[in-house]
Amino acid sequence: MPPHAAAPHDPLSPTRAAGPDTASRRERWQHGVLRGVAALLVAVIFLVDTLTTLEGAVAVLYVVAVMLVARTARRGDIVAVAVAGIVLTVYAYLDTHGLRHVGAQTFRAAVSLAAIAISAVLALENQHAVQSLKSQAMLLDLSHDMIFTRGRDGRIAFWNRGAAEVYGFSAQEAVGRIADELLRTRYAQPRALAEAALEAEGRWEGTLVQTTRDGRELHVESRWALQRDASGRTRQVLETHTDVTARQSCCTTPMRVASNMRR
Repeated sequence: MPPHAAAPHDPLSPTRAAGPDTASRRERWQHGVLRGVAALLVAVIFLVDTLTTLEGAVAVLYVVAVMLVARTARRGDIVAVAVAGIVLTVYAYLDTHGLRHVGAQTFRAAVSLAAIAISAVLALENQHAVQSLKSQAMLLDLSHDMIFTRGRDGRIAFWNRGAAEVYGFSAQEAVGRIADELLRTRYAQPRALAEAALEAEGRWEGTLVQTTRDGRELHVESRWALQRDASGRTRQVLETHTDVTARQSCCTTPMRVASNMRR
């Protein structure tokens, strides 16, 4: 086996061991920066809203701070910034205009409050969806089967741990590549027939021959599932592959022995 092929398979490799810790530290640092920038932005918006005579809906800019902390994917960050924006908007309005004055300023304040609340709700919904996707990805990583998703152009979008271990390509190497080219996939029938069945029935099953990074050929049972969006358009294709190479070898060996005996 070429030396470069061992790296993706070696669980004790220092590079692989340090990878998650490094990524975690980088992620914490990025989240800390986002929180700091959002806090600074909230403070600047509040000062501009209370100390200047600008007539526009300055408080609506709190939405930007909400969108910033939404990237941390933490519910608490989103709620904290949204609540701070709403409280400071109300405080600035009362400090500047009081309770007795109702006019254009009141309408602008109401618009700002609505915008902050709506942006927070949307950010929380998106965060929930992202967490669901992460949970699904973690479950797929627990499978020993090779699982990946691809677009209709064949480019890989998700590559699970089983695929990385069996095929020898890391997720970083596989994502963005065309699956059939990466794995040198061979079909028992024209691929166009498999794609037609997938489009008509939403699923397809068959046996393929694929090649690993180190040149080994694998016989796999392949199952495709078509995933569509709300409008019925194709979103992605989920492929699940089970290695049946050993089974194929067991089935073909007796046939070869019998053929030699007849000779």
